Amino acid sequence: MDEFNQGPRNDDDKPIIIEPERREEPPRYPPPPPRQRKTKQRGGFLPALFGAIVGGLIVWFLMTSTFGNEKDRTGIQNSQATENNLTSERVSVDINTDVTDVVGEVADTVVGITNLQTVRDFWSSTETTRETGSGSGVIYKKEGGKAYIVTNHHVVENSQGLENHFR
Repeated sequence: MDEFNQGPRNDDDKPIIIEPERREEPPRYPPPPPRQRKTKQRGGFLPALFGAIVGGLIVWFLMTSTFGNEKDRTGIQNSQATENNLTSERVSVDINTDVTDVVGEVADTVVGITNLQTVRDFWSSTETTRETGSGSGVIYKKEGGKAYIVTNHHVVENSQGLENHFR
């Protein structure tokens, strides 16, 4: 009997009882939320039709009040006809500006560039040289019978030949 009572004791010489720790079960995943029923969307056509009609009326009103009696793009004022009286007014517009003058001076320096590459036909296995890209460039210097042209890299990338088109 003493063999079994050899464990730890307190001051009153009573055995101390050690109980094993109780572990709680790990929490389980919460249940999924209840499914909600999908509600049918009703009345989508009539509000859309109403909105289109109201929007069209607003645009029509704004266009007629804003552009009603102005000149058209040709520069001629809109004609107003009465019983036997027709009046119109011609307007002359000068389109020469500083920008058009500069463009006229430098237009001869702009060139077209065509990128030529040898391409193999998938079906017949023949090779032909054809245009695979194009772009533009600018002549920046003429020297010794040659013209030096500046262009972007993507215009001449992977080229096997180039064609320049002067104005």
